[in-house]
Amino acid sequence: MEQNDLPSPTKEDAVDWSPELEAAFGGERDDRLLAVLSRLHEERTGEDIEVAVVCGAAHVPAIVRGLMDRYGYRPRSADWLTVADL
Repeated sequence: MEQNDLPSPTKEDAVDWSPELEAAFGGERDDRLLAVLSRLHEERTGEDIEVAVVCGAAHVPAIVRGLMDRYGYRPRSADWLTVADL
């Protein structure tokens, strides 16, 4: 199973984010993370910084979509690390 957060350009605009899909991938946890990332963007936008986010792969689409919608961000690269095997 794979969770891919880098859609092809043709598929990117075709995603239908229904309320049910938004609830499945979003939620309060994602909203809190997006609020913190938004604050970082607003407070440190003039600085060249790196930000690491540790979360489960299922939360990545909501985070990527939130940053795209708010600021026009596009994923360029990512490093996936296994923190724990359960």
